[in-house]
Amino acid sequence: MKTYFYSSPQEGCKTNIFIIKNDKILKYREFGGFSYVNYINKNGHVIDGWVRNKNIIPDNEKYNGLDYIDFSLMLGKEKTRLLGKTTKDMDNWINNNKISVSDPDNHGFYKGFESWNIDFSGVYITISQTNKVMEKRLGYNDTYVSGITLVDRQYKTIRGISVGDSWNKVISKYGRNSKADTENKCNYFQYFDMRLTFCLDTFNNVQSILFEDYPIGP
Repeated sequence: MKTYFYSSPQEGCKTNIFIIKNDKILKYREFGGFSYVNYINKNGHVIDGWVRNKNIIPDNEKYNGLDYIDFSLMLGKEKTRLLGKTTKDMDNWINNNKISVSDPDNHGFYKGFESWNIDFSGVYITISQTNKVMEKRLGYNDTYVSGITLVDRQYKTIRGISVGDSWNKVISKYGRNSKADTENKCNYFQYFDMRLTFCLDTFNNVQSILFEDYPIGP
């Protein structure tokens, strides 16, 4: 059975691009009986578009060893999902938790995105202006949380990895599907076009942990 992509959430906007049964997609939002999703084709390219809700079902199977929840993190005993959220959502979370953060600085461009950084207690958050791909996924043209870097061992990934843990422990939790960023002595796990990266020190222990969401336009 083929499930076709639509350029807009309307019956008259059907394209010739389709997925088939058991293909894995990542869902972002719903509108009028459609969901905006993305899919990685056999050439490794990310395809975005609308599909009819009735043709998709939830699936707990991991993609490349990761799941959507792996891009949340543990701040104390709280599971927190900030990556990909609007800056307004982030500000609400900061205010609700009474966290003191730095003023935005380091304004510049990173991976083609206009970006700023804020930080608090060993957590660095990158805020970026949405591009056309991100606008369609999130449904707004504004700034969003595009990156989070942990440099303090008090914070953990959902699977319990923190700064100072060995690379062998990372492998025991995440498997061996990582790719090497040799220039920065980091290893990353890819989930659609999001990345979970572990950068290592000279003893092969985790020095920093990065969560990134920088979608590339078609």
